[in-house]
This record gives sequence, structure tokens and C-alpha cells, in this order.
Amino acid sequence: MIRQISVALSAAGVAVAAVGCSAEEPAAAPAPVRSAAATPTSSQKSQAPQETAPTSTAAHTADDNGNDYAPPDAYAPIAVRDGKVLVGQPTVGVKRGGVVLVKLLSDRTDKLHVSGYEITKDVQAGKPLTFSFKADTPGKFEAELTQSRLKLFTLQVS
Repeated sequence: MIRQISVALSAAGVAVAAVGCSAEEPAAAPAPVRSAAATPTSSQKSQAPQETAPTSTAAHTADDNGNDYAPPDAYAPIAVRDGKVLVGQPTVGVKRGGVVLVKLLSDRTDKLHVSGYEITKDVQAGKPLTFSFKADTPGKFEAELTQSRLKLFTLQVS
């Protein structure tokens, strides 16, 4: 079953779209997300910042760098503002060998680290970071912003 979750945090000025799917169904393309809380007037349209979600088809998905990977088995959308996780889930579960897709939007420059997998990614303020990895080591692993010492989620691989 495909589930689509759209969260708009207009009070916080953050917008995130997430798509999840089961192993039997292909991933659907997430809808583009606008970072502006209200619909701009015609004079504001050229000034409104635009963000796009990763592209996806039934055959493949591409991250922000254009790298192809299999449709994800687990999806971790995260939004961070003022040192707090505004959008996210405390635990992301996936079966061993599954693909985990992480999409992070933060208002601060930092480094994201996934322990146990020794994945470290540079986070640029205001720029979405999208990456995926194969979860081939069973156990519980923390994902955090290292400079802020902010826990983003626990990865549970079974």
C-alpha cells in the first residue's frame, strides 16, 4: 500500500513531503514542495524559493546528485529548525538488506552522521540533503547532526 504524507509547517516556515511504500509496490514520485507558507502574489512569484523532491519512477529513483538507486524500503524525511527536529520519526525500521532513503532540510550548516554505517554527509543550511544506503548490518544505530549533537532518528535493522 502506498502512503503519502504531506506536512506543512507554515508557522515554522518549513514544508516537507514524504512518500512511503511497501516492498510489493513501486515508489510514487513525491510532489514538489514550496518553502513559502502562503501562495505568493504575481509580483512575489519570481521571488518565492522553490524546492523539489527527489525524482522517482517505478524503475528507479534519483537523489539530489542524480545517482540512481532502487526504490526505498524505508524513508526518513527530517526537518530541523532552531536546533529542534520539527518533522521526523524517532525510529526508522527496515529489514536487513533494505534501502533507506534519508531527506533532510535544516536551517543550519552541520554534519549528519549515521553510526554503525560510518556515513557522514555535509548539511548546508536551507538546502535539502538526499541520500540512500543499503542497511546490511542488523541492530540499532543513531543518526544525528554532529555539531549540534541533535539526534535525528534511530535506525532499527532487523
